Amino acid sequence: MDKEKFLAKARKLVAEADSWRKSADNVLNWASIALGSPGNKLTDSALMLVDRCFKISELENTGRKRILLMRVKETFKTVAEFYAEVTNGNQYLNVGPPVRPDDIAYALVNGWATKDKSGLTFVLAKCETKKDLDLTDIMMHESIHFAGGIGHFEIEGVPAYGEKVFTLRHHQAMVNASSYAYFAYIARLESWQWATAT
Repeated sequence: MDKEKFLAKARKLVAEADSWRKSADNVLNWASIALGSPGNKLTDSALMLVDRCFKISELENTGRKRILLMRVKETFKTVAEFYAEVTNGNQYLNVGPPVRPDDIAYALVNGWATKDKSGLTFVLAKCETKKDLDLTDIMMHESIHFAGGIGHFEIEGVPAYGEKVFTLRHHQAMVNASSYAYFAYIARLESWQWATAT
């Protein structure tokens, strides 16, 4: 696949990534309801998913938990602004060489604040054969870096990717892009899957 075909495919997947973001926003809204009025199966499950990804139960009081929810919501709100710009035709998706040997894609953390046109850069050789689901997940993760301003939390010098996100403490998850990407990935599923999906 050549660069232009790949970028056309990636641009189409922005809508899917944005639907993940909307699902995450819905879960955060439901979790907020559960903080004030527990006892509803859906909202309680939403709060459990937030806790699973961000360890909200480590916070002592409801006020601090609400602040956490707002911080996560703000991150996804900024990602929404970024996706809107890409959807409107502004070029923030690119193909380029890896910076590090294992790069699949990369983005400047908080690059959106300066409207850095390097945006999200995909390594074509590693991305061109990936399925749409995988590319959407990559896009969400890199969008959290670029627009959300969130980096990686490292465990023994290695970013906390994959299921490692579920082992992080609250303060670690809040600064780990994979925690947000996993949250959005799971939020898009049926609520009965939120407690166990990986």
